[in-house]
Amino acid sequence: CQLRAAGTLTLLWADCRGDGASVQCDPSCCTTCFSGSSSAGDLGLGTAVGGESEEVTHITHADSDAEVLSRLIKMSPDDGASLDNYMSPQFKAYSWLVGKGVSSYENLSDILLLQRYGMATLYFSLAGHGWTDKEDWLSDKDVCEWESVEACNGVGMATELSLYSNNLIGRIPVEITHIRMLEILDLTDNELYGPIPTEFGQFEDLEILRLGGNLLTGNIPVELGSLTTLNELYLHVNEFEGTNMPHEICALRTDAGLYTLWADCKDDVDTAHVLCEENCCDKCFDDGSDFVFYPGYTETYVPTSNPVARPGPVVPGRTFPPTATPVATGAPVLPENADLKVDLENHMKQSPSFIARLSDKGSHAYKAFLWLGNTQNFDELDEFNRLQRYGLATFYLSTSPDLDYPWKVSNNWNSEEHECRWFGVSCADGNTVTEISLPSNRMSGTIPPEIELAGLGGKLGKLNLAGNNIGGQLPDRIGTLKHLEVLDLRANDFTGQIPPEIGELDTLKSLQLQANELTGVMPAEICALRDGTLEELIADCDADDPFSTVTCEIDTCCSVCY
Repeated sequence: CQLRAAGTLTLLWADCRGDGASVQCDPSCCTTCFSGSSSAGDLGLGTAVGGESEEVTHITHADSDAEVLSRLIKMSPDDGASLDNYMSPQFKAYSWLVGKGVSSYENLSDILLLQRYGMATLYFSLAGHGWTDKEDWLSDKDVCEWESVEACNGVGMATELSLYSNNLIGRIPVEITHIRMLEILDLTDNELYGPIPTEFGQFEDLEILRLGGNLLTGNIPVELGSLTTLNELYLHVNEFEGTNMPHEICALRTDAGLYTLWADCKDDVDTAHVLCEENCCDKCFDDGSDFVFYPGYTETYVPTSNPVARPGPVVPGRTFPPTATPVATGAPVLPENADLKVDLENHMKQSPSFIARLSDKGSHAYKAFLWLGNTQNFDELDEFNRLQRYGLATFYLSTSPDLDYPWKVSNNWNSEEHECRWFGVSCADGNTVTEISLPSNRMSGTIPPEIELAGLGGKLGKLNLAGNNIGGQLPDRIGTLKHLEVLDLRANDFTGQIPPEIGELDTLKSLQLQANELTGVMPAEICALRDGTLEELIADCDADDPFSTVTCEIDTCCSVCY
């Protein structure tokens, strides 16, 4: 029981059911109690709580009314059959989930409960006790803090799970699809066997699926052809025999965004393990192939929307990962454009901070200046477009500071295409920006003060950056976007106080600031907008929530508090 209290003992089962039980065990100690009448041979054939069998009966203390079990059965891919078997990974995951106490699940929505259950099922299915990296797995911490969960979105759902070369052994459980918002799943170089679950086709956001270097068998499921968001699929160096690459997957190469597809398709049709139609697989392997890592490997590799094709390091004998990475060569030094510098300094001379940022050669403002001044069509731009494009370019570099972790979609950004054709940017007249909408786009960094130049034309009416990982303080220059009607910054990592300059946006109709780390009192200047056009003002101001750190009176100022 001391081990349970210390958190090191995950499951504890005993014959402790009923007043006359042969073992007396406090509910805080034993996770599951049995009646004591079953034999060892029956343990794999139990009946779940509420079942009719009296030979093998049990009760889980923290879920004595089977409320959680019923929720899991309702959403189970096999109608709860796996949860009817005490020895299954699914039942162990359920026992762990409720065994941590009511507080570990009572406030979780169904989607977050299923994710936690799915992660635990993955652990028990693939011999998690023997994993190389497993820190915080099956702990009380949020799953976003478990090792190898590389990224989560603003609502606490894992978006990247990297368990490569981690001594995973077993069959992939279908419950992995309960981690339903995954964008990157990397299970490379383990000992996974059996078929790929057809349920993988249920992932709606999956961009990268890495299953290479395992022992997978059976047919490649046609359901993978439903993954219209898929960019990269690695199935090479497995044990598939005489299976066809489904046409539905090949169609993703021409009709969607699948630009990488590796499989064991080398040699002729009589000897290839996977038959891949012409122009479908772009790299083929055979029995004699060394294990080759995916292109551009780094420990935090995330592809860009326009990846640069380059060969991955060859690792003989499937030794993984490589011990050395390529050394990047330095980029040529770009010259400063004197005409652009004059334009920028003339426009920003009233703001010393702008001039200081432009003079700092390590700043994103300076890098944007160098980029824009060296574009081939620079001389075709008038002063207005130079300034507007410079503001957007600085914004792009400031919110994607880590080249290994770029935006999810960045089509045309910082290209010579007109900025009105950059992803997420809208223009009313084909020239002046009216909307920047980039929600849930894997943005980080900070919002630079140069954002005001993006609204230079006086028509920017909507700025939506919700559901990203942008941090730092909100720049007071947002208050210069005088025609803004919608400002949605919820579910980010903004800190500090809310700038009163936002109160200068007298056309604002909706302001959402919740799910951040903002502090202090909602400025009176913003509250005053509620007497005018501001219909919606939402912040983390729930007085009963200790994690709400913004003070804002409901109704008289904020319309909704979280």
